Amino acid sequence: AVIPFTGSPGLKPRMPADATVLDYYKLFIQDNDIMAIILVETNRYGAANVANCEQITFNDLHRVFALVMLMGIVKKPAVHMYWSTDPKLSTKHFNDVMSRNKFNRIMSALHFVDNGIPSTDRANKIRPILDCQNRRFSQVYVPKRDVSIDETLLLFKGRLVFKQYIPKKRARFGMKGYVLAESDTGYVQKYTLYEGKDRENTDIGQGVAHRIVLDMMDGLLDCGYNVVMDNWYSSPILMKELFDRKTYAYGTLRSNPKNVPKDIKSHDNGTQLKKYFSCSPVLVGCWFDKNHLVFCSNKHDSFELVELEKRTHDDRPIFKPGPIVDYNKNMCGVDLADQMLKYYAMERRAI
Repeated sequence: AVIPFTGSPGLKPRMPADATVLDYYKLFIQDNDIMAIILVETNRYGAANVANCEQITFNDLHRVFALVMLMGIVKKPAVHMYWSTDPKLSTKHFNDVMSRNKFNRIMSALHFVDNGIPSTDRANKIRPILDCQNRRFSQVYVPKRDVSIDETLLLFKGRLVFKQYIPKKRARFGMKGYVLAESDTGYVQKYTLYEGKDRENTDIGQGVAHRIVLDMMDGLLDCGYNVVMDNWYSSPILMKELFDRKTYAYGTLRSNPKNVPKDIKSHDNGTQLKKYFSCSPVLVGCWFDKNHLVFCSNKHDSFELVELEKRTHDDRPIFKPGPIVDYNKNMCGVDLADQMLKYYAMERRAI
């Protein structure tokens, strides 16, 4: 059965044709939710722990965030250099917006929770912001039909019990997170922070990756979305459950999970195995071109080869299975989001 797409993608609030960057900023940062939390907790911490830290206002916070975002565009080795009066280094807007000392005091006091309230949550310090932003991401924008799930890494080199080292990521060291992003634009629909293996919920019978996909897709299920994932998440059982929730899913597959055909599990990489196994609605296929690749899908019902636009150096056509072509096209959402963040990186050493 074909699953119809019932979503209505796009911005939910109608934006005027002449909307500015500030208008879009206000969609995500509102005084009545996120900023109210930051204002209260920053004033609380600053009054008790930061010398000469006066009470700040919403306007002060917006100015601080504006300067931090500008630092992601104007790169300098150290924070104090943005307020330098040296003609070779000066950036006049910083002194016009806020003094260096006031900026440093606010950044030193910046807090999102009350430290006096005990918590066993390892992400307690930023939990209110994560929750508020995830709600806002889904309120402001509805993604198009194709979305992808993957890991990302936020640069952090300080002391942290769940800090990860992933050499293939841009940052290499930092806080790992799971991201649901729109394949076409890289818009982040949901972000979940990884807090360590011992904090993973292992009660679910199908495993952690299975639960993560269902949690990340919460709110988009039963709408006909196409979710793309790599081999850490995908499994035939997950594909069947997503299809029952009116959601298409496909991606690469490890050759050793449960319910994978024995011919694939015992495959010898030296042979060019090109076949598929289908147990409706789930398709499991194996393709060997330059590398051995196993894939799984609840959207595709055949192993039909698709001719690519590009050709070999001697002008011969190139063919690949349809599921692999779609995977290569739509798995780039999280990578695209990471690429955009890299252009305006705002990470820096603490004040």
